[in-house]
Amino acid sequence: MPGAPTCVAPPTPSTTPVSCRWPRASTSRSDSGADSEGYMTEDSADYSQIAGRPRFSTASIRTVLQDAYGIDADLAALPSERDQNFRVIEDGVARYVVKVSNAAEQPPIVDLQRRAMDQLSAAGLGCPVVVPASDGQHVQVVDRHLVWVLTFLPGDLMADHAGRSAQLLRAFGVFLGRVTRALADFEHPAADRHLQWNVLQAEAVLSRYLPDVEESRRRLVQTALDAFAVRVEPALSQLPRSVIHNDANDHNVLIDGDTITGLIDFGDMVHSATLNELAVGCAYAALGQGDPTQVIQTVAAGHATSAPLTKEERALLPELVRTRLATSVAISAHQHTLDPHDAYLTVSEGQAWQTLAAMDDALPHN
Repeated sequence: MPGAPTCVAPPTPSTTPVSCRWPRASTSRSDSGADSEGYMTEDSADYSQIAGRPRFSTASIRTVLQDAYGIDADLAALPSERDQNFRVIEDGVARYVVKVSNAAEQPPIVDLQRRAMDQLSAAGLGCPVVVPASDGQHVQVVDRHLVWVLTFLPGDLMADHAGRSAQLLRAFGVFLGRVTRALADFEHPAADRHLQWNVLQAEAVLSRYLPDVEESRRRLVQTALDAFAVRVEPALSQLPRSVIHNDANDHNVLIDGDTITGLIDFGDMVHSATLNELAVGCAYAALGQGDPTQVIQTVAAGHATSAPLTKEERALLPELVRTRLATSVAISAHQHTLDPHDAYLTVSEGQAWQTLAAMDDALPHN
């Protein structure tokens, strides 16, 4: 990686996301596994997760900030599954976050996130917003990677608070309901993409990664897969769909005491089953909390005050939580085979297995 990368504007302005594409020699599938429109396909999942990760030095990103944004500050690296993130610190205070996207990420995906964050922010929900560069562009391109800057959102991670009160869990549900309502009319062409974290892809993802799961634990994933095929997938086809954040896990939710203050990391946004926004949140809120069904009930009760659930949605929610937990441990097992030394890829794995086992005990088997 060059020591002093050169920043250039994106191929087309980020204000016109539909036409914003990398130049291509042909319309056939690229070597990275992306389709002719630049969106990720199932064949490219491994590339997106591992091979396309940016590996910039702190000094290189600091040069980008100075040249493109006029920001001269200290940087601190932050963890990420497939990207590279830095906290920007001025005079000892965190001001911004720099995101360096995976090489497989295309400009429309960043534009999707930017516009969604703007919509949530306009609705009074705590989330970062994109900071334009000195030339007005929202994204810079550095050695095939998209670099963009967000405002820093203060708060404690929910993940750092093992004991989660009923008041906090209920507040979390209220917050997720407000997110669902704020995004109800949100549309973006880039949201219609293949993403292995999309519950609509769960059967394919679980089937594909099941062999990578440790044999002694494989039954839990197989049971979730069977339940998805028999009960969940048919029911999902009858439920509303919309663009969702899709990753309200406990490392992406900011709190202050029993109050939810913000939501970060919009990189998994996708058009999917609307109910899965709540299911994802419940899955991670339940980690390490004893009885996961009680957590689900409490979070769902809060959600119902801001975005009511139908009888069918309430019945399906626990199954969707199990599906997400199974997807998480299966993807984690697969990623471990690709990069066994990256501890971040398995950050929630132990608790996820425990919670999945508890859900397996609570839910019917086929």
